[in-house]
Amino acid sequence: MEDLRSLLPIMNALAAFEAVASVQSVSEASRQLNISQPSLSLHIKVLEENLNTQLFDRIHSKIRLAAEGERLFDAVQGGLSVRHLNPVKFFK
Repeated sequence: MEDLRSLLPIMNALAAFEAVASVQSVSEASRQLNISQPSLSLHIKVLEENLNTQLFDRIHSKIRLAAEGERLFDAVQGGLSVRHLNPVKFFK
């Protein structure tokens, strides 16, 4: 059986993605999750690299879901509810 700890980076990245996608703002999501913006952005970058796709369109200081991001958000929203987790423990 695969070690569950190996799944933690992907779960962190999915939680970060779900938070940013929900509010369409990295700064607001970082406040909600109580983690730094650079850390949150890194989680998004890791997820995009692992999936080999761009999940967000970044235009100046604005962010919005790209087509692939919308598909992932629909899938993640049903299976992952970050709001019920303690994000401080989840991201450590």
